[in-house]
Amino acid sequence: MAALAIVVGLLPASAVAAARSTISLQVRVTNQVGRPLANRSVIVSTMWSSKADWQQHGRAVSRKATTDALGNASIHIALTDVERAAARRNNDWVNLTVVTLDVNGNPEAFASSSRYLGSKPDQQAQRSDLPHQDRLDLTGSSRARSVAAPAPLASCTYYWEAYSYQDRYAQVGELHADYDFVDAMFTYGETADSNVDVMSHASGVDWYISGSFHVGNSRSASVGVDAPTNNYHWALRTEFTYVKMRLFKDCLGGPYHSFTGSEEVGVLEWAGGGMVNSNPVTQPARNPANSQTYGPGGFWSRSSSYLTRVSTGAGAFGLTFGIQSGASTEVKYYYKFGSRSTHYLYGNNAKPNTSSRVFQDT
Repeated sequence: MAALAIVVGLLPASAVAAARSTISLQVRVTNQVGRPLANRSVIVSTMWSSKADWQQHGRAVSRKATTDALGNASIHIALTDVERAAARRNNDWVNLTVVTLDVNGNPEAFASSSRYLGSKPDQQAQRSDLPHQDRLDLTGSSRARSVAAPAPLASCTYYWEAYSYQDRYAQVGELHADYDFVDAMFTYGETADSNVDVMSHASGVDWYISGSFHVGNSRSASVGVDAPTNNYHWALRTEFTYVKMRLFKDCLGGPYHSFTGSEEVGVLEWAGGGMVNSNPVTQPARNPANSQTYGPGGFWSRSSSYLTRVSTGAGAFGLTFGIQSGASTEVKYYYKFGSRSTHYLYGNNAKPNTSSRVFQDT
């Protein structure tokens, strides 16, 4: 069996800025030694980003292209009005899944990615932090034949269906408060802003991380934590809805609604609700180079930050997903200090205004 490498290029945001309803992907398919694979089918699906959309529309259909002699394929997606409306409900993010098919039409490699169609600078800035934006090298199982004689590949239509849903808590931040503070707060929402791993597998192949989906839906209220005691150092979680999807195909003359054996699990939406303490986290020693000093009664707030990846963000369907949160004005910190003469805020990798974690010390 040969392994496949997929290289996926998404055109720069400026290329779609005018229309905002078109996505273009450049895909390259190679084997494990880098040789191009010609005449390979590639399918791309725009995945629904809410449980309501899956229940209303039933399936996520695919667009198909074929690689040329150099292993390259171009796919241009003109979003339907329904797909564009779904993206608006996800804060203008579209989640995509790319699948390559072997010569018998069996799925063999997956890549999941998100594309921003809006114009908010804090959302556009996330593009460089997300996987599969400009280049992707992905390996997957390649099978030369299937057990049953396949239908002609060109006669088959592929589509994803939602199989089941789970609500699970995932870490979206942490809050550290040492001593002599009036308020120490972490807030998430009213619009979600997180990138969560996607797990995929083909028939007979183990689950693996194939990329990430962006969750950006809005709820009627934000959630957060105000540190209730001194020496408060906790990871904070809020609830998300995950979906397990299965890939089917309909072929001319049959079979119809044939399960390919391929599955994918990704985040759908922020479920809202409360925020809970997950587990205590350690506050490192203060690095003076990353510190800022505040006097009595001073305060500090921040409503944007760099993405911080949490490798054990959530567990759904027996799988573990990493999660990144904190890139926009939807994630906020606020500290107000007490009467002591000196208070410190410091970051783990920079000063608090730009660090990926924030700590308070007195």
